[in-house]
Order: sequence, then structure tokens, then C-alpha cells
Amino acid sequence: PQPKRLKPEVPQWVVIRQSEGMQGGIFCITRGNLRHANYHFKDGQLYSRDWGVPACALCPDGAGGVFAVTSGRLRHASYADLEGQVWSEDWSPDAMVEDGSGGVFIISRGNLRHVTESNKIGERANFWSKDWSPDCNMVSDGSGG
Repeated sequence: PQPKRLKPEVPQWVVIRQSEGMQGGIFCITRGNLRHANYHFKDGQLYSRDWGVPACALCPDGAGGVFAVTSGRLRHASYADLEGQVWSEDWSPDAMVEDGSGGVFIISRGNLRHVTESNKIGERANFWSKDWSPDCNMVSDGSGG
């Protein structure tokens, strides 16, 4: 069953960088669908459906794909995997940002975690610290993970 929608969905947008012949563009989850708009698909190419509502968190992966948390699930989608692979569950993100090496930093329930393909739940060495309460967006320091 579809969860009860408590408020109108607000589209979540994320800008992606130019990479390997792409002109740059955006990802957006709107009406539960993940769409990618770029120079060639200005109206947005439908990647996949059923990304969940209400609000979500998005950030680019640094390689033309996107990380998204919807309905508590962290998913990674790319042109090679339009449906998006579920990496882990039980997230409640306050902020998230790419790490520059194919992973993502997430602040969830006050904990800063570094989630990578080899550690998709951000445990052990990838749990960094606690007591975070971001007042605005978080950004990468650009050092590549």
C-alpha cells in the first residue's frame, strides 16, 4: 500500500556535473518518478517510477548518477541502472553530499556516516561522529573521499 501523503510533494532537484560527453543537467523526483533532464532531454527523461513520497534527499554521485533517500531507503541510480539499486534502509537524512569517490556522506538522526559501495550501511569505520544538527546544506570539501 502507498503511504498516506501528508502534504503536497515538493520536487527535489539536484544538479549534476558535466561528464564524458554529457552537457550537465539535473535529476528530479516528482510525483514519485525519477527524471533526468539534460541538454538532449530538456523535458526530462523518465528513469524509473515508485521512488516514494513525501520529501526525499538527493545528491549527485559525481559520475553522472544520483543518490536518493526516499521512504527511508538509500538508492543509487545511474544511466546503467535506471531503477536504482537499494543500498540500505532506515535512513532519515538531515543532509547528504557526495564524497567524490562514488560514495556519500549522510547525516541521519544526528549521526554523520560515510556510505560507500563496500559499506552500504555506513557502519564500523564509516560511522564518523554523532550530535550533528545541520542548519543548512552540507558541501563536500573536494578532497575526493
